Amino acid sequence: MVSALILGKYGIESGSYWKPVQTGTLGDADVQKIKLLTGIGRDRIRDPLYSFPKPASPHFAARSEGRKIDPEYLIQELSFCRQEKILIEGAGGIFVPLTETILTIDVIARSALEVMVIAHSNLGTINHSLLTLAALKNRNIPVIGFFVYGELNELLANNIETIRNFSGEEFLGYAFVPENIHRKEEFISFAKNSFDQDEKLKRSVFR
Repeated sequence: MVSALILGKYGIESGSYWKPVQTGTLGDADVQKIKLLTGIGRDRIRDPLYSFPKPASPHFAARSEGRKIDPEYLIQELSFCRQEKILIEGAGGIFVPLTETILTIDVIARSALEVMVIAHSNLGTINHSLLTLAALKNRNIPVIGFFVYGELNELLANNIETIRNFSGEEFLGYAFVPENIHRKEEFISFAKNSFDQDEKLKRSVFR
């Protein structure tokens, strides 16, 4: 949803969208949702390098089909993106295994790409977010900051403050798309009028 909001608000400025590894892909759900909500053309959505129907960790989804992800190929393709404007979405968290010996964070580290961490707004996000940010820092992976997505609740302000204070990372903003927004026109209107109003995320991502 955060990728869709960026594409919906900034259009061509935000470049293209790519989810290199996709699981649970009955109809390529994430790609289809991006297309439905933003209306961006197929020329701005890259096909996944690996796509598996089973909703599971990539290493398990691949194994259940008798296939295997090639980390070297994935790293090579990701490295080509360094000079491009492209939103690259991961498949789960940074410790999701891509093979029996390679984690997502291993690939991120070797691809030398900057990372924006998307945190949810609910109970548990402090622990998950601080662990993620600490792991990235320990690998010397450049972090743009963290963005929070999810329903508004009484914990939100303190969650944000606590993550920022303990991690030292920049808070890039908060958003939640109401569940009654389904059509492209409604989504684009919401993105343009209610998302990243101070353009803090834009300045960080497109700098």
